[in-house]
Amino acid sequence: ESLVFHLTYLEAQGYVKLWRSMDMPGYRRDRLEGRAHPEDIRFAKLMPPGLQLVDGKRVEDPMVRF
Repeated sequence: ESLVFHLTYLEAQGYVKLWRSMDMPGYRRDRLEGRAHPEDIRFAKLMPPGLQLVDGKRVEDPMVRF
């Protein structure tokens, strides 16, 4: 739960792009296995603002620590 909270914050700030089960090609709710949920995060991609934050080329975000 904590990881999802933090990834959601990073996505809201534009630092990462998240793909959830329901965003994946060929997603169909009727084909989900019992353990999969449409909101499960499958992939995360670092976006340019996130890379700038990591490289120190962007003003520090007090909510992000490395």
